[in-house]
Amino acid sequence: PASTSSLARRQTAERRAKELVEAGELGRVVGLEGNFSTPGGMRQNPNTWRYDRRRCPAAPMMQLGVHLLDFFIHLTGPVDSVQAYMKHTAMPGENDDAVVINFETESGVLGVLSTYYVTPHVWSFRILGTGGVLDGSQGELVLRRDGHEETETFDRDDSIQEEIDEFGRC
Repeated sequence: PASTSSLARRQTAERRAKELVEAGELGRVVGLEGNFSTPGGMRQNPNTWRYDRRRCPAAPMMQLGVHLLDFFIHLTGPVDSVQAYMKHTAMPGENDDAVVINFETESGVLGVLSTYYVTPHVWSFRILGTGGVLDGSQGELVLRRDGHEETETFDRDDSIQEEIDEFGRC
């Protein structure tokens, strides 16, 4: 599957999600849910920096979840409070490979984010509003409201090149 990174907010589907939120298509946003996971932790060994808890604490959050959290902050504003759970489950070594966080944004939106470094690839998010729910995954958005469902699909963008171009302009 295509890689999803901190540049997620630069992807067409995620930009469209922000447009829908800003246009009020979901009503007032009250909740965010998401998961970004990969099997990358299963390939770690003592010679890789992600193997070592001191060099890569909470590995899946540092490597994966942070990108989804960045997207959520882009949607609803800064995070005000966080409660996190971390655990080592299956990754070689002793580094944590499972992280779940509950958070609240300064604007009062509640959220939950999970990220695992030992499962098949997952990129999914849900934006819950008083007037609709938007589900996103790998270039697809599904908007559910009033008993109706609308699906939009998008190609993946070269968000890394876009970020490099923006950096150059700065």
